[in-house]
Amino acid sequence: MIDQDPAEGTMIERGAVVSVRVGLGVPNVLGLTVSDALARVAASGYQASVDEQADDGAIERVLRQTPKGGSGAAAGSTVQIVVGCRPLWKHRT
Repeated sequence: MIDQDPAEGTMIERGAVVSVRVGLGVPNVLGLTVSDALARVAASGYQASVDEQADDGAIERVLRQTPKGGSGAAAGSTVQIVVGCRPLWKHRT
C-alpha cells in the first residue's frame, strides 16, 4: 500500500469511505536508460540512488538494481541502480 485517505489513525464513522492506493512493487528498470529508470522509479513512489560501473556494452543503461523489480518495498524507500559508463582506461595486453 502506498497511501490511504483518511490517514492511518484518523477516527472515522462506520461505513465511511477509505481510499487506498496500492502499488505494484518496485519497478523493473534493468536495461533502461538512466533517465527512463529514474522516471519510472519516481512515478512508482520511490527514491533512486545511482552508482556507475565501467561497462562498454551498456553505457548509460541500468545493469543492476536493489531491490529487484517486482519486490515489495516501503513507499518512499530507495531503489539503488547501477548504470554502465565508459571505462576511464583500458589495460592492453
